[in-house]
Amino acid sequence: MALDGRVLLGRLSESSEILGDFPGEVRPRNLSHLDRSMAVDLSPGGDTLLLSEIGQSSRSVYLRQTDGSPPKRIGEGLARALSADGKFVIAVSDPPNPQIFVIPTGPGQPRQIETPGVHPGGRMGFFPDGRRIWFLAQEHSGDRRAWVQDLAGGKPRAITPPSVGGVLLSGDGRFLSGRAADGDWHLYSTETTETHKIVGLLPGEEPVQWTADGKFIYV
Repeated sequence: MALDGRVLLGRLSESSEILGDFPGEVRPRNLSHLDRSMAVDLSPGGDTLLLSEIGQSSRSVYLRQTDGSPPKRIGEGLARALSADGKFVIAVSDPPNPQIFVIPTGPGQPRQIETPGVHPGGRMGFFPDGRRIWFLAQEHSGDRRAWVQDLAGGKPRAITPPSVGGVLLSGDGRFLSGRAADGDWHLYSTETTETHKIVGLLPGEEPVQWTADGKFIYV
C-alpha cells in the first residue's frame, strides 16, 4: 500500500486439465471435469479414469469413462487408487487427521479402514487380490515407512524401514520398490524380510510404474 492510499492487488488462479491421446484422433481428448482435475489411476483396460477434483469448488472423487461420457461422483476427499476389478476406490480424507476410506464404485457406502498407531498420507494402493492395501504412513515417533493392511481388519504391518519414499507395488504384489534413506532404490518383499538393491538405475532415474508381470520397472 502506497502512502497516498493506492493499493496494488494481485490474484492467483490455478487450474489443471487431464488430456488423453487416442488412436485415430488428431487432438487430445479432454477428460477434465471442473477447475482443477487431477488424474489418479486408470483401469487395466484403459476405459475408466479415476480422478480427483482439488480446486476451490470441490474436493471430491470421480470416475469417468475415457470415451468422454460424463463423470460420476462417488465420494469426498482425495482419490488414491482403483482396484483391479474396478469395484472399489481408495480415498483419503483431508488433514490434519487423514483417514483411509474404501469407496464402492457401485451401490454401497464408503468404509473407513482403521490404521491404529499410524497416520496415513502419500501413496497407497490395492494389492492384485483386492483383499489388502499398502500405504505410506507415519508412526507416533515420526518415522515414515510403507505398511500393509488387510481390509478384513487387524493392525497394519510395516514392510519397509523408516524414511523410505517413492514406493510402488509390483504388478504381482510380491515387492514394493522404494528409495531408502541413503538414496539407493530397493525392493522390499511384502511377505518376508527379503530386500534387494535395484541395479541398473542411472543417476536421475526414478521408478514410476511396474509392468503387470512384476518383471520390469518403467523409469
